[in-house]
Amino acid sequence: MDPWFFVTVLGDGWVWAIALILFVVFYLIVRKRLETGKRGKLKKFLILAVISMTITVILVFGLKMLFNTERPCIPCLGDMENCNPYCDTDGSFPSGHAAISFTGFGSLYMIFRRKWIWIFPVMVSISRLFLGVHAPLDVATGAVLGLVVTWCIYKLNKR
Repeated sequence: MDPWFFVTVLGDGWVWAIALILFVVFYLIVRKRLETGKRGKLKKFLILAVISMTITVILVFGLKMLFNTERPCIPCLGDMENCNPYCDTDGSFPSGHAAISFTGFGSLYMIFRRKWIWIFPVMVSISRLFLGVHAPLDVATGAVLGLVVTWCIYKLNKR
């Protein structure tokens, strides 16, 4: 298994969905025991991440259906040889992994302001290129889409 696969999982929509559900459950269980500042930040993160992630996923699927861009790889269907086991069958543009990772980690950054957080979505985006499942434009567009959605929701939520 390619080591980049383990990095690319950080941008998987299902991973983020499960993580956010667990965060919400955690928040609901311990919110009374958290300090006011930490409770407020965690709540802001959850609101920002859930709304941003939902919008990002809808936009990514809509753009993938609209453009239906062929991937730069051959998916493994059945007993095929010379195929890429990491290649999906859906459209390539934009990269959902890049969009989702920049949305999720961007939400973390907007609330907690830790610069080191950016290493994760950058690595996820690079992993998509190294796995051969996206072109650079797919990844760059996904990253920008995730950042713009998150930033807009963050600004709207501050009002």
